[in-house]
Amino acid sequence: MRTWLLLLALAACKKSSPASEPAPTDHDVELSTLAADMVAYTKQLPTILQAFDGDCAAHATRLLTLEPQAQSIRGRAVALSPEDNKSVRARMAARKAEILAEIDADLAAKHLTRADIEAKEAAVKAACDTDPKVKDAMTRVGLFKK
Repeated sequence: MRTWLLLLALAACKKSSPASEPAPTDHDVELSTLAADMVAYTKQLPTILQAFDGDCAAHATRLLTLEPQAQSIRGRAVALSPEDNKSVRARMAARKAEILAEIDADLAAKHLTRADIEAKEAAVKAACDTDPKVKDAMTRVGLFKK
């Protein structure tokens, strides 16, 4: 699976509960908010990849626009208990197809496909794989971290 989709394995938004289910707890809301933030972060990556024009320094600068959001997500995700981590992963599994469809729709609105983004990702990797600024930016925004 491609880099910008890896975050999808960690995130999902909780769907609205039917009226017969109990109201979500503050903790459930926190997990849902974290998951929604992770999805929003993931949806920004194709735009950053598509903007790549061969300039690695500019690419690093674009990546760093995600740093505050990445730090917030990382800080909250690190604090998850194993049970919470499983909950977030289960939410992801339940919504993966829906989230990918949303990403595809976002891309289609820009006349792009996932294949276009994957090609751009390959171009970034070929041009910037050893660039220290890009490596630093990727570390700071949490890309490629498990």
